[in-house]
Amino acid sequence: MLKNILLFLALLNVYDLHAQIVNCKMTGAFESPTQYKYAYLCIPRDSTVIVAKIEDGKFVLSVPAPKDIEIGFLTLDFDSTKTYKNLMLVKVSERNLRPKMMAIENAHIAISQSFSDSKVSGGADNKQVEDLENSIKTKDFKGFLNRYSDSKLAITLLRTFAALKKIIPGYDDSDPRVLYNMLSERLKKSKEGIKVFNELNL
Repeated sequence: MLKNILLFLALLNVYDLHAQIVNCKMTGAFESPTQYKYAYLCIPRDSTVIVAKIEDGKFVLSVPAPKDIEIGFLTLDFDSTKTYKNLMLVKVSERNLRPKMMAIENAHIAISQSFSDSKVSGGADNKQVEDLENSIKTKDFKGFLNRYSDSKLAITLLRTFAALKKIIPGYDDSDPRVLYNMLSERLKKSKEGIKVFNELNL
């Protein structure tokens, strides 16, 4: 009987440790008073949302931790019933603010009056997201791919590059094949790598 009890307690401890490992905490705090009531993390991978109530200008989102770097989009709203489609698949002009891209990991965001300028502090994944955004703004595609050739965000960079090339004539004169060949072999052979190959019209 004692052995069974000890085994049960051991299993509980393993479960608790596992729960700690597979969940991360994303917190936020407003630098000035806000009328928003809820914070949403929108996850493109499966078109889901995680919602947290804003209390005293702060919120905490408990999010399943991904095995690899993964992007989510933080946004704010006045009620708790919004869906991914409500929040992400609408024209930006119809929303009060543009969702903020963040890596899903233990992180904190200090929300300023200009939501897009809010600062994220976290681990290496969010530093990589910041680098991605800066590289897209400055068109430093090769620099980013040199630094993160085996990251899923390298695929995100190339998909963004391909989309902007189609939308904006003369957007950039970088050779798409050269950029694609900077990906690691693992990414080239992946489902997303093959998809971006086609999007680049290679």
